[in-house]
Amino acid sequence: MARKQQTKQDRSADRSGSVMRDTSTPGAQTWLSSMMLTPRETEKLVIYQVAELARRRKQRGTKLNATESIALICETLLEAARDGVSLADTIERGKRVLTRDDVMPGVTEMVTLVQVEATFKTGTQLISVAEPFS
Repeated sequence: MARKQQTKQDRSADRSGSVMRDTSTPGAQTWLSSMMLTPRETEKLVIYQVAELARRRKQRGTKLNATESIALICETLLEAARDGVSLADTIERGKRVLTRDDVMPGVTEMVTLVQVEATFKTGTQLISVAEPFS
């Protein structure tokens, strides 16, 4: 059986650690491609992964950077919406996730608004949390 010759792009993807797809075998899929995630679902997975990392760092007493802070707040908002909490209560939860002492210097000035689309019982809504650090 003839083996597919790797292109330059395939080889660079292999070196970068991304999942390679075997296109020479009909029906062959990677575990990631078999999940058939939408871009929004992929974005949520990234948020949850970074939020989990941030949660562990916070528990160790490490101050969080802007990305970790935003992810942890977004994850809290997404979960509150999923649990059926009202929009107003969800926003309040988002403001109580982190304090100024939990984040690195400069993060509170840099992150003045956190927004994420979440699915409530009434549909998808944009949640905006202004001044998210208490």
